[in-house]
Amino acid sequence: MKHKYVMNRGLAFSEEKDLRKLSDLAAAGWKFEGFAMFGFFYKLRQAEPEAVQYSIHHEQQPDSSYWSLFSESGWMHVVSTGDMHVFEAAPEAVPMYTDVSTIHENYLSLQKQFGRWSLWTLLPLILLLVLTNMTHPVWLTPILTVLLIMSVTAFVFSFMPFLAYLRKTKKLNREL
Repeated sequence: MKHKYVMNRGLAFSEEKDLRKLSDLAAAGWKFEGFAMFGFFYKLRQAEPEAVQYSIHHEQQPDSSYWSLFSESGWMHVVSTGDMHVFEAAPEAVPMYTDVSTIHENYLSLQKQFGRWSLWTLLPLILLLVLTNMTHPVWLTPILTVLLIMSVTAFVFSFMPFLAYLRKTKKLNREL
């Protein structure tokens, strides 16, 4: 079975475009199978060309009724990562999100989640910035530098999606 990897542009930034791209790739014989390399890439497997649509739903603790609801609506579960669940369905299936308020609710939940993560990653970042500017032994400098880089990375990867979902919720607020 052949596989290939396609870069993820960031679901917080281009969810609709990425899902459309995955549908186009399925039509060309490359079915979405999951995420790879920390979620930076989509893992695709070679398959028979098929017309499908993809959608993402977030649920922290899905139970059997959650899975049944989607299955009965024609949506097949493909993969889950954390509280994010990817589904596929035939093009004629009823979309998962049929009204603006449901989409808004979903994005607002994600905005709050990434906002909390941003706050929790900002606190150690500030602490490390203070520590690196204080007098300390020379041997501590490389350790603080590595920790600072890790902290900046964690902050950026939580704050940027927060901003993207904030923008999306503000846009949807105007439509409500």
